[in-house]
Amino acid sequence: MPGVKGGLYVQACFKFGRFKSQRVLCRHYDGINSLYIESQLRFQSVLDLLFPYYSNVFSALCGDSSLHLLAAFPTPESVLAAAKEDVLALLKAEYQRKGWVENIYDKLLAAAKASLPYKVSQQSNIRVLREYIGILMTHKAQLAEDVNRFSGDHQLTAYAGLLTYVRHYFKQPKPQYALL
Repeated sequence: MPGVKGGLYVQACFKFGRFKSQRVLCRHYDGINSLYIESQLRFQSVLDLLFPYYSNVFSALCGDSSLHLLAAFPTPESVLAAAKEDVLALLKAEYQRKGWVENIYDKLLAAAKASLPYKVSQQSNIRVLREYIGILMTHKAQLAEDVNRFSGDHQLTAYAGLLTYVRHYFKQPKPQYALL
């Protein structure tokens, strides 16, 4: 570290040691988030083969309701063959506004009917889709757990503002740069 001498360097390392675990957690979170995004893209490519118009049903394709529904009914045929009560039971959510479940059910039936002529459903694709659903649910749970680990006075769930926080915590002035 240029500009830091002897004892100050040791003192700075000791103070910044508090942030080592946060740094490791941030890197872990970033790695899991990258895997989650890649899994979402691969999931969507397999889903487009099995159920092309499914993406018109939910605003969040990888949301919990969508993933649970696809785990139970992965193809347009399975949606059309399912009893309405079974589908509605998977869509029931206390935090949704009134009429949301019926609206989603109507969209789902329309998407299933529209997807029938385009499907390329093979048992292998259905198996891969279910594996991606499991992977996405695991990644979402891991990301939520990592966010909960960022505890303390300040949550470090993003990198923005971290340097300002460190300078404020150690009362270090902003470095002045001379123009050459």
